[in-house]
Amino acid sequence: MPSTLDGVNLMPSPAKNSDTPAQISSSDHSSEQTKRGWLATILGILSPLHNRNYSLLFSGQLISNIGDAFYWVALPWFMLGRGGGAQALGLALTFYGIPRVGGLLLGGTLSDHLKPRRVMLLSDIARVFLSGALTVLMLQGHPASWLLYIVLALMGFFAGLFTPAVWSITPYILSDHDLQAGNAITTSSQQIALFIGSALAGVIVSHFQPGIAVAIDALSFIVSTITLGIMHDSRKHLSQEQSLESKPSLPIKQGPATFWQLLQTSRYLQVLLVMTTFMNLGGGAALEVGLPVFVHDALRAGAGGYGLVLSAFSVGALVGALVAGGLGNVPHWFTLSLICFIVEAFAMTLVPFLGNVQTAACAMLTAGVLNGLGNVTAVTVMQQALPRHLLGRIMGALALTNYGFYPLSVALGGILVARYGPICVFLLSGTLLMLPCIYGLFQREFREL
Repeated sequence: MPSTLDGVNLMPSPAKNSDTPAQISSSDHSSEQTKRGWLATILGILSPLHNRNYSLLFSGQLISNIGDAFYWVALPWFMLGRGGGAQALGLALTFYGIPRVGGLLLGGTLSDHLKPRRVMLLSDIARVFLSGALTVLMLQGHPASWLLYIVLALMGFFAGLFTPAVWSITPYILSDHDLQAGNAITTSSQQIALFIGSALAGVIVSHFQPGIAVAIDALSFIVSTITLGIMHDSRKHLSQEQSLESKPSLPIKQGPATFWQLLQTSRYLQVLLVMTTFMNLGGGAALEVGLPVFVHDALRAGAGGYGLVLSAFSVGALVGALVAGGLGNVPHWFTLSLICFIVEAFAMTLVPFLGNVQTAACAMLTAGVLNGLGNVTAVTVMQQALPRHLLGRIMGALALTNYGFYPLSVALGGILVARYGPICVFLLSGTLLMLPCIYGLFQREFREL
């Protein structure tokens, strides 16, 4: 259909085309340059995959994250199927979340001393056996609650140990030039895994039972263990001085010897930790209690519908991450990420007001795009701005702000959803995400990035 403005046809008529051969040649040349530009962008995003260690990391974590998606669909449906409702689900997630907090800081320290790959390997070996134990318990149908909670607690601890390591491993194996693209690929692989895993898990749980889905998660940890085991520590960690020399404009001008010295002297890090604490405070309640209960009770959509909504978010986050990887050198990265999170908060608060799975999935798709774009840009800035020799402990502290209040969030989320429904936790989560980002826009330390 031709585009018109005030009745004027903006599309050229073939019968009256007066382009000269020179104009046509110029147009073809411009089109060819555009194609080459897109090709260069795509090849630039994929360049980290030429690194052997990174390609092994990518493939292993892709499979492992698919397995994690099976777990996160299976656990809510298993708990809700036992008849305990939102409060029982919140309690199970609390038993998982509290030990994870303890694992986060320990994982950051171990990552700096032992290197991230070894900590990831240790965590995955443990989770192979724990996922197998959880499979057996779920297949029993109605296992003893105390035994279920012990297994969930141990899984939470090793997940906490793993998180700072996986957040800090990329700068060990990629150059600064490939870091943005590497973070984009990593985030994209997580969203591809969530999309595939959530959709398949919805089918598996609907037609079989949650225990089968958790068994698939156990197999995925085996794959991750193998890929981590055959990686090697070939690239030495950049020294503090090298890192600071390569990024002279970043907010940390001097490299303190310890994490606590850095925390005392860097307003950038202080504000960042406070902001991320509040931004993630309501996330567990909304996404891991409010969302499954909303789909299960209000939409009556079943596990397949829940998997579809999660898949929509993952597709959006995949798109956002790829866009971030192809942006190149954009000024004010951190400001861009904060704006993305603000708009994401708006999209998330719409979810419980929507009347069917399709519209809820559209809202989650939009939120996912903004989440992927915001996360890749923010993480890359942090990895480049902060001293490399403290990166494991810094990522451990950031992981603590992400997950530290998770047990409280899901426990209170279970109570609030049971009494007032899921709308209240979505509104609370959106507010807690939005306000710190607005505050961050007024901070000079962030605007300079």
